[in-house]
Amino acid sequence: MINPFDYLYYKLYKVALCINSPEITGGWMSLLLSFNFFTIHEWLTGNTNPSNKLIYGVCIFIITFVYMIYLIFKREKKVIAKFKNESTKSREIGNLVVICYVIFTIVSFILVIK
Repeated sequence: MINPFDYLYYKLYKVALCINSPEITGGWMSLLLSFNFFTIHEWLTGNTNPSNKLIYGVCIFIITFVYMIYLIFKREKKVIAKFKNESTKSREIGNLVVICYVIFTIVSFILVIK
């Protein structure tokens, strides 16, 4: 079974390689997950107050957690090795799913903050 977080990390890593900045992969993933948390929090509470310390605390936790798991514990290399030899069909489907996820995340975040 594929871990969706590992697969997302791998796909973001591949994009980061194209722009010669693989070290920003964790930052992108943290940003997307923080957007997801913020969007869900707003939908549940209706509170988009930027001074809400809970939102900032959880976003900082998400960023720390992602960096800890993938960089400090050296999971990054295992994830890259696991998906390195994926088939062309799997890669195309995965690209489509990740693109849809990123677009949905950004659009829903923008709709929430308006």
